[in-house]
Amino acid sequence: MKSILSVSIGVLFPLCSFSQSPSAFMEDPGIPELSKSVYGYYQQSMEEHSALRRFFRDSVRVGEMKEAFYKHHKDRPEVSPYAGRDSVAQIWPSVILNYSMKQSPLKAVRNCRGVWNDAGKLELKALLGPEGQPDEKGFGKLMDSYGQPLSGYTGDVLMLRSPERYMGYVVSAHPALRTYIDGKMVNFAWYEGPADYFSTIGIHGADGAWSSRVQSGAFHLGNVFNENCPPRNIPAKDACNFSVLLYDDGAGRYDLALLLPESPDSKTTDLFKKVRRVVRKLRPHLFRPYYTDDCKIMAGRYYRVEYSRKGWYVEDYLETYHEFQKQQQYAKQHANR
Repeated sequence: MKSILSVSIGVLFPLCSFSQSPSAFMEDPGIPELSKSVYGYYQQSMEEHSALRRFFRDSVRVGEMKEAFYKHHKDRPEVSPYAGRDSVAQIWPSVILNYSMKQSPLKAVRNCRGVWNDAGKLELKALLGPEGQPDEKGFGKLMDSYGQPLSGYTGDVLMLRSPERYMGYVVSAHPALRTYIDGKMVNFAWYEGPADYFSTIGIHGADGAWSSRVQSGAFHLGNVFNENCPPRNIPAKDACNFSVLLYDDGAGRYDLALLLPESPDSKTTDLFKKVRRVVRKLRPHLFRPYYTDDCKIMAGRYYRVEYSRKGWYVEDYLETYHEFQKQQQYAKQHANR
């Protein structure tokens, strides 16, 4: 009998707060010992992603990421990242990438979306029709005729946990994989933890959705800019903001591309060059890749950067989506009051 092999692709972060200076993240031989220890632990975990790399063999290229920004940076996504795919509704909300009701032996439910429960094993709990309405009749017929869809399944179930819409893509920092032989799960591999090293600052443990810490990481990246490009006491009218793409150059190092404004003035160009020099000196592998729903690796982040007399402030574009969603939820809650 085959035994179940469970592999956790990730890292268990020490349960402590990080008090080192932001310069600890630069290529400086004088970084504190604590920073060296945590960084080494974090870097070591990057190699463990190989267990899932066979599914994510292609990358979103820098040119494609730029093109996606110009097409989608004004979007305020109202369509759920779960729309149109089978999904896991409990424990770890996820979208399933390579298995769907289209593979069902029951033709009547092949246009439905499966809603699954993940409590140690995947079990189908409901069916939703094309318009999102529950299909109780189809679900009952499927269970009566065939039982649980994975009861005799041989193959892989690839998922993205806590997916988010990001510049036209559906992404997650947490891919997960279940492998079945004759309905028995024989392998479970996943990744958990913050999506970037900066998001680990001041946290305890590694639980929760990866996206909940993205803006915290952007804020601490802004602190790195503040330390290495100290702000001057400039007039309020000289405050400046611009949008950038921070991306992996293919060797684990980072570079910065200016996205907006498309025709920058000299002040914006000078400020961009300053933070670009900082980014190019960052240590390797401080950002984990995102994984897309079309099975590509996205090694980039979209940021809005502000400079004023108060200093540098960095906001991830993902946070603008979250703010829009909060506003939508608030409007719905108060619509009938």
